[in-house]
Amino acid sequence: MAGKDDLGEAFARLASVPTQPPMTRGEWVDNFQTISLHGLTVATPGVDAESLDLRVRVARIGSFWFRDEECHVYAMEQALLEMIKTRERLQDRDFSVVTPIWVFYRCGNRAKIMANPEALAVANRNFLRFFDEAYARHKTNG
Repeated sequence: MAGKDDLGEAFARLASVPTQPPMTRGEWVDNFQTISLHGLTVATPGVDAESLDLRVRVARIGSFWFRDEECHVYAMEQALLEMIKTRERLQDRDFSVVTPIWVFYRCGNRAKIMANPEALAVANRNFLRFFDEAYARHKTNG
């Protein structure tokens, strides 16, 4: 068992570690413009939840406020690129590309996933507006 002096020394070392200054909103958005997902838990009725290996990148396409929390909407990067290419090719046509979406929120200097069904519904309703903004950003960059 560690002695009282050892514990005091451990706390002193911990206190001497410099704290990371909080990111501004702009820094957070830049830092979390894309997120790599490495795993996904699939839960279906009557079956034990199963963890799937996953290697996919999701890109931030927009944000909205939900219960005093800024939520950031992400979609599969590859699907977004396909949507952009299709819109460029078929300017006056309707098209659809299916992509799951994720909602993350800022928790300190980290991104945490929001699993609230109401927040996901807001993200779904606003997806095309978010995509239009992402498309406009893409057009100004390239």
